[in-house]
Amino acid sequence: MNNANINGSGSISGGTYNSVTINGSGRVNGDLVCDAMTINGSGSIRGGLRTDGSFTINGSGRVEGSITGNGSVSINGSGKVEGSVHCHSFRSSGSASIGGDCEGEDMEVNGGGHIRGLLNGEKVRIYLYNSNHPEIGSIGGTDILVAHKPGGGPGNGGWKIRVFGIEIVRGGNGGTGDPGELKTDTIEGDVIDLSYTHANRVSGRVVKIGPGCRIGKLEYTESVQVDSENSVVEETVRL
Repeated sequence: MNNANINGSGSISGGTYNSVTINGSGRVNGDLVCDAMTINGSGSIRGGLRTDGSFTINGSGRVEGSITGNGSVSINGSGKVEGSVHCHSFRSSGSASIGGDCEGEDMEVNGGGHIRGLLNGEKVRIYLYNSNHPEIGSIGGTDILVAHKPGGGPGNGGWKIRVFGIEIVRGGNGGTGDPGELKTDTIEGDVIDLSYTHANRVSGRVVKIGPGCRIGKLEYTESVQVDSENSVVEETVRL
């Protein structure tokens, strides 16, 4: 298989490659199958992507179809996938927009973003920064955590993304105001630990509700812990 590199501005046809790299502004016309793809700057795929290796965006990227395979997906900056994402591991820092489900084993969302469908994984981590309000349709997993990331909570400057040494996007605000909040419909898992979360329903075996939460219905089978002074849970049911 061949490698494909776009330096500056250009496009390539879809197909099967070993690796694809875009440095600058580039486009892939059609479905793409590759071991690895990296976008440094701005890039798009006018189709779907399949990789068992890695797909990395450093800057801005767009996939008009879905991402499939057993590889890793990393979005550092702004990334939009119009379809779904099915991979082994997923990590976003900045703003990720997923039109469908986002499923894998190890899933991590940092900052903002919007996942319209289900975010699902064995391990799910959602880290909030000041003034970030990620929206996720629903969340499922074995071990689920929503919290302010160490060093990224209220009073911290948050994260910064640089490409070629130039800062392209940052998150958080260094102040002590809006701490950020996750909004979702339902959360279902085994062990669940939530802070700054607004959910209609939460259901799990062991559930901990920390500060800043607004929960409609809380269901648990083994144990529950609620920060009642700093969170609101409208209904609690032991199954």
